[in-house]
Amino acid sequence: MQQTTVDGVPCFWVDSGRPTLTARLLFRVGSADEPLNESGWLHLLEHSALHGRGGGALQVNGFVAPLVTGFDAHGPTEAVVQHLNEMTSTLTRPDPDRLLRERDVLRAEGEMRGGPSVRALSWRYGARGPGVVAMGEPGLGRATVAGLEERAHRVFARGNAALVLDGPVPPGLRLDLPDGELLPFAQAHPCKQRLPAWYVDEGLVLSGVVTRSDAATILPDIIERGLRVKFRDEAAASYAPWATYEAVDAERALVIAGSDASRVLMPTLAHQARMLVRDLGNHGPESTWLDDVKAMRRQAMTDPYALVGSAMRAAHEHLRGRPVLDQDEVLAELDATTTEDVRASAQEFASSLLLGLPGDATAPTDIPVVAQPLEAGVVTGHRFRRADWPATTHALVVDSDEAHLVANDEYTRYRASDIAGMMRWDDGGRHLITFDGWGLTVEPQDWRGGRKAVELLDALVPPARHLPMPDRDPAPPPRLPNLPRRWWNAVTRPWSHHALVAWGSLVVVLAVVRAVSSGSASGIGLPLIVAGFCFYIAAKRYDQRTYRGRQRMPDSTH
Repeated sequence: MQQTTVDGVPCFWVDSGRPTLTARLLFRVGSADEPLNESGWLHLLEHSALHGRGGGALQVNGFVAPLVTGFDAHGPTEAVVQHLNEMTSTLTRPDPDRLLRERDVLRAEGEMRGGPSVRALSWRYGARGPGVVAMGEPGLGRATVAGLEERAHRVFARGNAALVLDGPVPPGLRLDLPDGELLPFAQAHPCKQRLPAWYVDEGLVLSGVVTRSDAATILPDIIERGLRVKFRDEAAASYAPWATYEAVDAERALVIAGSDASRVLMPTLAHQARMLVRDLGNHGPESTWLDDVKAMRRQAMTDPYALVGSAMRAAHEHLRGRPVLDQDEVLAELDATTTEDVRASAQEFASSLLLGLPGDATAPTDIPVVAQPLEAGVVTGHRFRRADWPATTHALVVDSDEAHLVANDEYTRYRASDIAGMMRWDDGGRHLITFDGWGLTVEPQDWRGGRKAVELLDALVPPARHLPMPDRDPAPPPRLPNLPRRWWNAVTRPWSHHALVAWGSLVVVLAVVRAVSSGSASGIGLPLIVAGFCFYIAAKRYDQRTYRGRQRMPDSTH
């Protein structure tokens, strides 16, 4: 591997001997660096920069990862040189009309995003840092040409870049980028929650935080093999176990693994998965498993057709602010990795485990389920009843500092300072997202005085965190039961305050009728005590019940 500079940009290259040229231009900025209200801006700039480029023998692509943004090109050397020259000359001067068109394309693309590894990021980090990638880029509606140009000048700078080539630097290559410094990594802050914990997902998902190291990059291969042996080879109840490694800041990474699972595994799925993780943390991997991974890595690193991988690694290490190692040093680190090193990473993984389970799997009882915090007490502010009150007793309470969803003596709180963003539609729909990833959806037609509730929410959330959304199909009006049915549901709901009032009143009426018919007030004391107890409990339950659910989008609730 060789190192040089091109117009002030560090360039790492190897001579693959190929007649074509592969290039990757990397920048140290990614989706984890974007706040929710600016999510998607980097993706929009990347799409705009590549619009109309490539074709024929020249293949181009781009990506925005949590920590880096990259632009790839492969084809005839002259075509790659021309592409890089032209793309970098316009990278910080995007076409305003093209930005608007690409924004609509990205919104459609964002609706198709998802998957267990993306959801694992959001369950751990909420709606900030690495978790923003799961939110569908709702910040696109706030993107402005001026804001995007400022972002491009700051992040697409030569001091924040690295170039990778699989051949010598060709003559005529220019990287027309502005001056700028290498951007530091923001520390990834997980949500405040007790770990290990579990949540409901579509399949088995295991994730844990590890310190970035060679041993940590080996751990996903070990876990994937363990899942395959346990669930596919032995139980014949799984088809495709998987695992991945995602750096989340300069020092830490998230190892994510999972598997599909047939119904026969559901009673023991959680227990078996946790036992696998526990055994790796206590004893480390089998030495033969580690040897197999190391042999696979060594073969990949020394394959003459894959030499560009060493230049890729060097570029990433440069952007991380770490010394760049040559291939011999990298191989020496690999050879020095022991089962004890992997065991230490597995211990970190186990202690920070978040376990995703299918809904019909038997849930563990010794670790908590991830749930939105509930508080107790009375809240004040503008109170809004559900449109079908009293059939359902949910209430929305909004004041100048926070919103609540309350029921009985419990409620969830949405402080203005905790709200990362609020999606807003022109038809009045609102969806609040907290930094911890919890969501509150308010459709005005679902609440009595819903338009007023929306006005109060708009005033509650700072304007910079309003997230304009594209037009949507009109929401159907709520299907409300008729008035007698609403009240019947209310008085027959076990231990609701309506039922308690109804039963207390009935006891009083029966006691009075009995006293009048008998001409004696004796024996009326006990019924009045029972009625009084019903009225007392009814008063205590006047506050209303809350919704719970971590919501990634208005129609996605966990």
